[in-house]
Amino acid sequence: MNAKFQTALTKIGAVALMADGTADESEYKVLEDICSDLGIEWASFKSAVEQEAKVIAGLDEDAADTYIEKACKDIPADEANTLFEAAMHIILADKVLTLDECGTLFTISDMLGVDPAVVLARVAYSVQEDGVQVDVEESLEEL
Repeated sequence: MNAKFQTALTKIGAVALMADGTADESEYKVLEDICSDLGIEWASFKSAVEQEAKVIAGLDEDAADTYIEKACKDIPADEANTLFEAAMHIILADKVLTLDECGTLFTISDMLGVDPAVVLARVAYSVQEDGVQVDVEESLEEL
């Protein structure tokens, strides 16, 4: 993997880990598996992700969006799809999908230029296949 892709994966991975406010062990396991698949050394990558997660934890929503935008800047389409898939799998690793996580995933996919129809189809497929609980009922009552 090239350095730019790895940096983007570090930042997007950290955003995905923190999408629900905490980094869960199952999310780290998925990220470790992704690194293994991509030939990225896990120990140093995990350390870099943990540092980025600390940065993200202190950001407000606008600053977080800017952070994501910078991480996704000038990523080629094939790498964008890989980064989106990684973010999605990390977010869904704990088998619960919240509205905040939906927002984070759509922000990432938008900044990467991934087609919204593809995002919806991939998330729906993963939710169905992996038995993910979609925990948005309370948030949807406002509609």
